[in-house]
Amino acid sequence: MAYRSGEAPRIGDRVRNEEGQEGTVRKVERGIADISDDKLAIQWDNGVVDIDGYSADEHELVSRSSDRK
Repeated sequence: MAYRSGEAPRIGDRVRNEEGQEGTVRKVERGIADISDDKLAIQWDNGVVDIDGYSADEHELVSRSSDRK
């Protein structure tokens, strides 16, 4: 499942959650088709410990490195 902004998650993406916190995606666990959402591990800029299992659809893409495919 995609971010709120429509893109598929990738490692290294800069994302923002609903509270406005920004961070970098460190891991993407793919969901099964439309049955489950992609889960993310995010390293937050404000020092909050990253926890696996954030839903991709609760975040929007802020930026993506142009050299990633």
